[in-house]
Amino acid sequence: MTLLRRSGHALVRASVIKGRNAFVNTRTQLEQTQRQQLANLLQNIEGLPLAQRHYLSEATRWEEFSQRLPVTQYEHWSDKIALQKKHPHQKLSHSPVARYQPTSGSTSA
Repeated sequence: MTLLRRSGHALVRASVIKGRNAFVNTRTQLEQTQRQQLANLLQNIEGLPLAQRHYLSEATRWEEFSQRLPVTQYEHWSDKIALQKKHPHQKLSHSPVARYQPTSGSTSA
């Protein structure tokens, strides 16, 4: 292996080591990690009409969340997204919107 190639590999390893270590250290705590992610997402909608309508808050547990909200498709959200594009004060989330872009993996988008 050439010096340039070894150096390149070392740079790549150094750039991903923090994320790799975080993953390795938490891989046995997947449920706790997922529950924390749900709490973070719920914090982003707390106080908004959707959260109020379904009695959601950061403290809502997964079991309650799954009972209160049905599984939805893109079609359920498309009119709400269009409304937010037209009227930015009609928020779906407290997180700022960087851009509107359909996902490539969505079957219904």
